[in-house]
Amino acid sequence: MYVGGSSPAFVSSVTASSVVTGSSATFPFPKQPNGSALAEGFYGLVNTNVTSGGRLVFADASYLAVGGSTTLSSAFGVDAANIVYKETICYLKTGCNPTITTTGSRPILTQYYADNVVSYTGATIPVGSEPVAVKTYGSYTSTTHSGLDIFSTTGPANAIVANSGSSSVSIVSFSTNTNLKNIAVGAQPMALTLNSADTYAYVASYGNGTLAEIDLSTEAVTRTATGLTGALSVAMDPGGSYMWVGGTNNLYKVSLSTFEVVSSLSVAGSVTSLAASNAQNELVYTLVQNCCSGSSTYAATELLLSNLSTPGSYARAAATPYAPYTMNGTLPSAAVLPQATNVVSARFSNGMGASSTPTGFVVYDLVSHQQIMTGTTPTPVRGIASDPDRMFAYFTLPDSNEYIAVPLEYAP
Repeated sequence: MYVGGSSPAFVSSVTASSVVTGSSATFPFPKQPNGSALAEGFYGLVNTNVTSGGRLVFADASYLAVGGSTTLSSAFGVDAANIVYKETICYLKTGCNPTITTTGSRPILTQYYADNVVSYTGATIPVGSEPVAVKTYGSYTSTTHSGLDIFSTTGPANAIVANSGSSSVSIVSFSTNTNLKNIAVGAQPMALTLNSADTYAYVASYGNGTLAEIDLSTEAVTRTATGLTGALSVAMDPGGSYMWVGGTNNLYKVSLSTFEVVSSLSVAGSVTSLAASNAQNELVYTLVQNCCSGSSTYAATELLLSNLSTPGSYARAAATPYAPYTMNGTLPSAAVLPQATNVVSARFSNGMGASSTPTGFVVYDLVSHQQIMTGTTPTPVRGIASDPDRMFAYFTLPDSNEYIAVPLEYAP
């Protein structure tokens, strides 16, 4: 096993004396070389076989994620940002070495009960009441000097946050770590998304069934669509001319030219989360019916937009495990999972999806329509975000005050 990041290094190895085809071996969970627990981070697991002559032969490899954090109060909404770090070391006599550039990703999280956003630098920024969704936009570079050396960090400049408890959104600045403005929207906003140019935000409000359009340059509501009963989720159509809103028993299609509902697709339940795969011309959504009785059901579903067929459905199960988790009764339903579906990674051409389930999460292939992996979490996953340029996703679990990072697939 090797530690990942900017300074990869060997951590440990364990050996099974004999494993033949069809059998299995159990290994103890890895530790650091000094015997202590692994630090939070990403690790590479390399599996090798030993030939009769003692030579190691590569078998396969995968990732192991440890962390992210169990100290965040009610981490709920999440977005992932690419962060670029640059370091230039300079000397008086010889000048500067070539700049070293490294790229990583960091989650930006809302804390539901603490009413704030945790930025990618770790700073906390106050927002409205019960923030449930966040999207970042823009770019900002901070530069520091240490003697002749120069260090810079580039990440998003701003974020917009949906505050379900105060019927508003907040615009925050990561350059000053301040809340720039609170903007009134519909009652109990539960989800938001941005257009492809990051110039407009769209906010779905459950309480009065509306979709608000916000101009991010003027930081004002420009239009409002109505008649979206039980609006819980929102995503932009791959063609860029419509918004889709997930509600109670319906998927609504809203025209961006008229900002009115132009059609709807009947579904059996509440569309609790929604995302679009541009490359596959699909929507993926989670559907919860009759939550959370003995007859309740859950499924993550693909919707092919060319003919409105459903080529894949995943993790079908009872939704009853949601019942104990209502966030102190402040959510409209225990099944409400804002942004808890995400089409992950441009590296996979939007060919992978990840959704929350009543007991954890599921990752699936939108091309072959197959389930890839499932995970079990101690409490429900409320938010999912993926780093578009790397290969892992972030999941939030507010009922157990944590987020976790999940690698999606090994990359040589």
